[in-house]
Amino acid sequence: MDVERLASQRMLRIFLFSILFIILISSIDPIAVLILGKPFFGDIEYRIIGGELVRVYSLSPTGFITLLLIQNVGIILIALKVLGINQFISLFPRERADVFKRIFIFSLFFALIAHLISITYSMLVSLLQEYTGFELYYTKILGKQIYLALKLGPLFWFLTFISVAILAPVAEELIFRWSLFGFLRLRGKTFNYAAMLSALIFSMFHFDLLYVPIVFILGFILAYLYEKFGNIVVPILCHCFVNTISLLILIFI
Repeated sequence: MDVERLASQRMLRIFLFSILFIILISSIDPIAVLILGKPFFGDIEYRIIGGELVRVYSLSPTGFITLLLIQNVGIILIALKVLGINQFISLFPRERADVFKRIFIFSLFFALIAHLISITYSMLVSLLQEYTGFELYYTKILGKQIYLALKLGPLFWFLTFISVAILAPVAEELIFRWSLFGFLRLRGKTFNYAAMLSALIFSMFHFDLLYVPIVFILGFILAYLYEKFGNIVVPILCHCFVNTISLLILIFI
């Protein structure tokens, strides 16, 4: 019981510290623009929102990728600090070749399923907007920033790939599946309760209101994979596949 309590405390600490760190990084966007300046970090724009002229601190693609790298590395370092090097490494156990092959195929399969759902959802949203004439001011800014960063040359292509396809899945799975979902399961919550709550918070922290439903479904799938295999490597791999496929779509389509 003491071991479970200690584990749940560490999970909760990593989750809370990571969320505070994400909020901190998000809040320094305008500070980065003002202090570090343009054109690298961004500029100040004025937009009409709701009939009013509003000042907006707009990050450039270079500034966006820089802060995204800082955020993902920071979260991994938080987990490393709370757990210690040995326990952190133990989160990623070695598997036999046949088991790893099964994990790899399973993760890729669910990544493709998630993308099929995402494509279907995007088509439905586009049709809804076309036939109703209703358009949201908030569009997929995250995808646009990543797309623009990929166009900045080999260096930023590499940094974008490392941050989005590798570091982000590791950091986000540590927060939302291992820490939050794992904490709720240790506290006796049902799978559905823990998976839905962690998926909801996961989707909200992507700051893309239009795509909350699809990110929620992805979060639920990732929680299912973690529950099924008991190995955080599985949802990390699936998440890596999902993000890599997204990057390839942005590059080639």
